[in-house]
Order: sequence, then C-alpha cells, then structure tokens
Amino acid sequence: MADFMDILAEAIGQTWGLTISTASQQKQIETIRLPRLPIEQSEIISRPFDKVSIDIADPLNLMKSRNRFILTMVDAATRWPEAVPLKGISTREVVEALFGIFSRLSMPKQILSDNGKQFVSNALQAMTIIGVVKMMSTPYIRNRMKC
Repeated sequence: MADFMDILAEAIGQTWGLTISTASQQKQIETIRLPRLPIEQSEIISRPFDKVSIDIADPLNLMKSRNRFILTMVDAATRWPEAVPLKGISTREVVEALFGIFSRLSMPKQILSDNGKQFVSNALQAMTIIGVVKMMSTPYIRNRMKC
C-alpha cells in the first residue's frame, strides 16, 4: 500500500512537473531558478526639497491645543523632516499647512503621497499647473502589514 506522502508527491509531480523527495522515495528535488533582475539605479535628486514625501499621522489622543493629526513631510535628498499639527484633515487645512511649509523652504518639483482624499483633491492636483508632479504610493494598512 502506498504511503500518503508518496501519493502526495506523485500528485504534485503530475500537476506541476516537480520531483518531490519523500522518505520512501529518495529522489532529488528540482529547484526552480528565477531569472535575476538587473539592479535599477535610483534617480539622483539634484537639489534639496525637489522631491518630498507627505503623509498624515493617525488620529492622536486629543492634545491641549485640540490638534488630533500631524501632517508630515520629509525631503528625499536631505531627509529633513517637517511636522505640522492639524485639528482636522480637510483638504483646506492640509493645503494651507503644505503651503506654509513650501513658503519657508521652497516649492518641490515632485510630491509623493498615498491615496488619501486630501492628497488626491482638486486643490493639490491644481499644483500641476505650476509644474509640481504628483506621485502616488500604496497606502499603509496596519492590519494587513502585521508580521
């Protein structure tokens, strides 16, 4: 009578064309080699604040100033961080905070953000008129990212 592992190994071999080693069958396992991908060179950022990443921190416990959110911005070239406390995360509040940062530092050429409704609004899309390129990344979902 055939061992369960032998039957399983045979089924896998027939389905995927692999040879599986079991205790009773001393066959060698075939390895599948994937082609190596070339290493891509990252873009070189020529000036500080040409490319920035922006995001909003999760709602915090209510502070004395009633600010519940933090708008964060990090420069890709220098890693310079900026943080602005916000009472809410409406498009108007986010745009005002961003322009407050940009007026002190400089207007970036590229802005990287997730797909938050504040970042895909018409107000931020209008920045393309003045030459700012808006780039999107995938959003961080805490419960899906647990290891």
